[in-house]
Amino acid sequence: MDYIRKMISKTGIKAETLTIIDQNNYLLNLRSTDTDIEEFSFGGYKTWARCFKVMSADSLIIAFFYNNKPYKFHVKLANVYVPNLESQNNLETRIARITLQRLKDFVEDKLIFIECIQHHESINILHVKIYKDNITTKSYNQQLVEDGLATDHCVSFKEWFEINKK
Repeated sequence: MDYIRKMISKTGIKAETLTIIDQNNYLLNLRSTDTDIEEFSFGGYKTWARCFKVMSADSLIIAFFYNNKPYKFHVKLANVYVPNLESQNNLETRIARITLQRLKDFVEDKLIFIECIQHHESINILHVKIYKDNITTKSYNQQLVEDGLATDHCVSFKEWFEINKK
């Protein structure tokens, strides 16, 4: 066991209270097999956020506090598929326009409650569920599916059209 690990285990000092030099030494002595360090994930994190701008029918820019510091994120609606505005299919394009306007009315320049589902670090996009007031209400994502403006993530719009043609 190295110096930093001994210091932490003997004194009970948390890694986040170490000085920058001690933190750097701690990091240099970590091994990828260490099990006492949690992997970072926003999954399950719930908080209030402010929506700055709706970018498309399923993506927006929001800000929220994490560890007492504000962060801005480009987020996508989780677990739903919304048609693209540039679709060649006229019906998909109309649905995308309706969904875009509804999302703007629901969240733009407002406080919203979010539940983080997944964070894609490689493209820095956070997938979220959006709620009007708190997690006890139905999510906006689910409401879109129920209203026929989006599909569950696992069903493509092409399949949805085939199922609902009748």
